Amino acid sequence: MRYHQIFFAICFFLTPFYQAKAQTSFEKDSIRLMELIDGMETYYQDPFRYRTNIPEAYLLINQMLIEKPNHTQLRKVRTRIADLYYAFKSREMNYEEGLKVLLKNVQEREELKDSCDLSRSYRNLAAFWRNQKDFTKASGFLDQSLEISLQCNNEEEQVKTLSAYGIFYQVKKDYFQAETYYRKALELSERTQYTGGKAHASWNLYRIYSLKKEYGKALSFLRTAEDGFDKTNNISSLERVNSSYGTYYRKNGNPKKAIGHFKKSIAFCQKLKDSSRLMYRYLGISNAYVQLKDFENAYYNYLNYKGIQKKIDNQKQYKRLVEIETKMAYENQKVMDSIQYVQQKLLDESEIKRQANTRFWLYVILLSAILITTLVFYLLSRHKLKEQAYQNILLSEKVASKTEEIQELLHETMRQIKSKEKIALNLQKYSREEKGISLQSILADLKASKVDDAKLVLIKENIEKVNFDFIKALKTTHPNLTKTEVEICSFIKMGLTR
Repeated sequence: MRYHQIFFAICFFLTPFYQAKAQTSFEKDSIRLMELIDGMETYYQDPFRYRTNIPEAYLLINQMLIEKPNHTQLRKVRTRIADLYYAFKSREMNYEEGLKVLLKNVQEREELKDSCDLSRSYRNLAAFWRNQKDFTKASGFLDQSLEISLQCNNEEEQVKTLSAYGIFYQVKKDYFQAETYYRKALELSERTQYTGGKAHASWNLYRIYSLKKEYGKALSFLRTAEDGFDKTNNISSLERVNSSYGTYYRKNGNPKKAIGHFKKSIAFCQKLKDSSRLMYRYLGISNAYVQLKDFENAYYNYLNYKGIQKKIDNQKQYKRLVEIETKMAYENQKVMDSIQYVQQKLLDESEIKRQANTRFWLYVILLSAILITTLVFYLLSRHKLKEQAYQNILLSEKVASKTEEIQELLHETMRQIKSKEKIALNLQKYSREEKGISLQSILADLKASKVDDAKLVLIKENIEKVNFDFIKALKTTHPNLTKTEVEICSFIKMGLTR
C-alpha cells in the first residue's frame, strides 16, 4: 500500500455520514492534501503536476501541524513530502532553501525515531554537498545512508545509495570507481527484481561508457534502461533515453533514426511541459535535418529552438528583476528594521539609565533614613543614659545623706541602750532601797527612753528604704530568714554592727 494511502486510512478517515456534514478547516485541509500528494511516490510519471503540487502540499501540511503539532502520522507524511520538495528545490538550484528543508527533515526523522527513512535523508544530504563540491561531507553522509539501509535490510534504498556513490565518483571524474558502484547497484537490483533501480543503474552505466567512448557497451545499457523506464512508466527518464538515442545516431551518421527519437523526445517534453529540455531537443532535431540537407525542417525547428530560448531568457530576466526588487525591498526593510532597532535600543538604554538613577536615589534615601534613624536612636539612648547617670548620682547622694542620718540615729540608739541599762540598774537599786535613787528619776529616764524608741523605729524604716532592693532580693533567695536576721544582714552590708 502506498504511504499516503496508509496516512489517509489512519489519520483522516471520514465516514459517509461525516462527509455529508459541514467539515472543519482541518478536515478540508486533509482532503486537499490527499488530492495534492495522490500518486506522489511515482511523481516521475507527471513531474509538472508535482512541481506545482508538492510546494503547496508542503506549506499546507506545515499549517496543519501548527494546529496538531504532535500528530505522529502527519509528521511522517511531511518527511516524505519534504524529500520531494528538496528534489524540486535542488533542480531550481535553490540550494539554501533546499538545505533548510533537508536539515529540518533529518531532525524530524530523528525525533520520530524513523531510523530506516534516515537513510534517504542522508543520501539527499550527500547529493547536496556533492553539488557544492564538498566531497568529504558528501562521502560521510553516503556512508551513513548505506549503513542504515543495511541495518534495516532495505534493499531498494541500498540500490539507490550505491548509485549515489557512483554519481559521487563520476563527478570526481573517477570513472573506474563510478562504474564499480553502478555495477553493484545493477547486480543488487537484478537480484531483488527492483526494476526502477535496474533502469537507473543501466542509465548511469550508459553515461560512463559514453564518456569512455565505448559506444557499443553504452548502447546496450541504454536499451536496458529504456526497457526498465518503460515498465515503470517513467516519462521523464524515457525522454532522456530518446534524446540520448537521437544524439547517438546523429553523431554516428544515421540522422533518420536520430530524427525519430528526437520526435519522441519532443513529445515527452511537451507532455512534461519542460521548456528547458524542449529547447535543446528542437536544436538536436534541427541539426539532424541539416545532416539530411532538409533545410526547411531544419530552419523550422531552429526557429522553435530560438523561440523557446527567447521565452526562457525573458522568464529568467523577469525572475532576475523580481529577485533584484525583492532583494532591494528586503534591504530597505532591513535598513528600516536596523533604524527601528537602534531607536529602540536607545530608548531601552535611556529607560535602563532612568531606572538605574531611580534605584540609586532610592538606595540613597533609604540609607539616609537608616542613618538618621540610627543617629536619633543613639542620641536618645545617650540622653537616657546621661539622665539615668544623673539620677544615679542623686540617688547616691540621697543614700549617702540617709546613711549619715542612720549613723547618727545609731549613735542615739547606743545611748538609748545605755540609758535603758541605767534605768534597769536604778530599778535594781530602788528595789534594794539604795540611797540616791528616787522614783522621779526613773520616770524621767523612761520618758527619755520613749523618745529614743521613736528614733529607733525611724532608723529601721530608713534602713529598709535604703536597702529595699537588697532586702527584697535577700528574702527571695532566702525566704526562711527571720526579721532580726534580715536586719543583721542589712547592718553587715552597711558596714555596721548590731
